[in-house]
Formats: sequence, C-alpha cells, structure tokens
Amino acid sequence: IETERSTGSPPRSEKAHSWSIAALEQSLGVWLPEIEVAKLDELESAWLADEGGDPWPRGGFDSHEVVAIGPEGGWTDREKASHNLVSLGEPVFRIETAAVVAAVLDHHL
Repeated sequence: IETERSTGSPPRSEKAHSWSIAALEQSLGVWLPEIEVAKLDELESAWLADEGGDPWPRGGFDSHEVVAIGPEGGWTDREKASHNLVSLGEPVFRIETAAVVAAVLDHHL
C-alpha cells in the first residue's frame, strides 16, 4: 500500500501474487493470501494496524475489508483520522511479522 511515508516503489501485482503462492506452498496452507498493490486513499474499508487501535474483532474481518500493515515510521495523523485502527497486540512487530500476525489472527479468531 502506498502511504504518505512510503519509500521506494510498490511491487508489481505479479510479484505480490508470486509471494502469496510461495507462502501458501511453504506453509502447506489451504487458503491463498491475497496481496493487492493500492494507494491507501483509494481503500474505503481499510483498517490500519496500529498499536493504539481497537482489539482484533472476534470472527475476523469480512472478505471485502482490508487490514493495512506499515509503513516504517507509522501512519500519519491524517491517515489515522480517515481510517479505523486495529491492534495486532503486543509487542510492536516488524512489517514482515505484522503481516503474518494479521493473517493468523483473521484466520483463527
């Protein structure tokens, strides 16, 4: 997701899809994680993973909802004000770990 604090270019959609397939194969999973490249402002139903957010909802999120992870340095005040916030719990995770934690929470709660 491109944010106000993003650095570098986002990956191509094909690259993100290949990451999903690799993750599925490595974990022997039964569901394919969906990774989309988008700008945060374009996502109407996005939840931002933030340490000050609400607890993760029981039952997870609906399939049309997005949980956004990152960026390094956190969300800007404007981004936080225009989206719902959800907590991944403690501690504060690196981006790579946070994405896995979010997927596990959504799949198992």
